[in-house]
Amino acid sequence: MLQTYLILVITGLLWGGVYLLMAAGLNLIYGVMKVVNLAHGDFIVVGGMLAVTLFAAYKVGPLVALP
Repeated sequence: MLQTYLILVITGLLWGGVYLLMAAGLNLIYGVMKVVNLAHGDFIVVGGMLAVTLFAAYKVGPLVALP
């Protein structure tokens, strides 16, 4: 039971870190250039697809497959 809660907390912190990086990137670009750049989402999707492809094709571990 405690292990389940620990996994949930760690997963929540990791997803929070991803959202933090996305928000910080958007904030930095908008603050400096005054342009809304939504390409951050595209890069995250490409990185995720690359990690899934490496994991499925070559049986590379998920943490190693992340770019």
